[in-house]
Amino acid sequence: NRGALHIESGTRQRSEPLPGEPLQSYGAVTMENIGKNPYVGLFLMIVLLTGIPLMGLAGVEQAIFKYNQGPGFSYSDMNGYGDTLNRYFIYKIYWLSLGFVFCILTSLFYFRGLPSSFKERILIAKSRFNGKYPFFITLFTLMFISIGGYIYYTNNILNKRTTSKESESQTVEGEKKYKKYENYSQPRIVSVKVNVDIFPSSRNLSAFGEYLIVNKTKQAIDSIFLDHNGLISTFKFNKETDLVLEDTLYNFDIYKLKTSLYPGDSLKLLFSVKNKPNTLLRNNSQIIYNGTFINSGIFPSLGYSLG
Repeated sequence: NRGALHIESGTRQRSEPLPGEPLQSYGAVTMENIGKNPYVGLFLMIVLLTGIPLMGLAGVEQAIFKYNQGPGFSYSDMNGYGDTLNRYFIYKIYWLSLGFVFCILTSLFYFRGLPSSFKERILIAKSRFNGKYPFFITLFTLMFISIGGYIYYTNNILNKRTTSKESESQTVEGEKKYKKYENYSQPRIVSVKVNVDIFPSSRNLSAFGEYLIVNKTKQAIDSIFLDHNGLISTFKFNKETDLVLEDTLYNFDIYKLKTSLYPGDSLKLLFSVKNKPNTLLRNNSQIIYNGTFINSGIFPSLGYSLG
């Protein structure tokens, strides 16, 4: 009907991650069956599940070290699931692999009747460890290790990762290092020409542009402070300059002009930007399949702006 609210069936269910309770129960049942006293195993599992959310306080922030943790997914009418399902299912398969290992261990150690000693449980498990058990426990263990290795390699080696404390420390150090440039006179951008190409299917971005920069101050300017971002960028002025500082950590460059820019003088800056390659676990651009929003933040700016 005209003006009626349209509710798409199943949208609520799609917007919620798959339940993690089965994985938690796998671990709990395994601990109960391995130990002599099932209540001790249950207690250890409660301690583990209670402590997982607090691991960040101890510096353990990565989800691959937190049982049954990982990124969720989102759904919208405009963009659907976007690229969030890839990360979600990789982590789910990672933890499900460990969950199946727990299930197999539970089957091996399960003992019906009065509690037996741990040594007797080991002997029972050894006697049952034949047929399909070696194959499946090896399969799921290799899956768990392989997927975990891929996640770790992507997040820590292929891409640089900083902890929350490191990020906070870097912000403080950056302010201390460059705040002295805060009151330095800089020219103004008076004209902008940009061309932006977006590729929704691969979620890539490529842009190039030109700034017309004018010294509107009352004093000569001999250095240009260029503040940019982590995108792959190139910069070129139409006047001779020397790159005297290139800080790839804070993305802050200083160009020394061969000839100072006097009041009323102008120069041009030609630049290009593009994102780093996207991966299954890392989205290095702002591009989504449908509904991309881009602002001037992808382009360089003049002056100090770290504080």
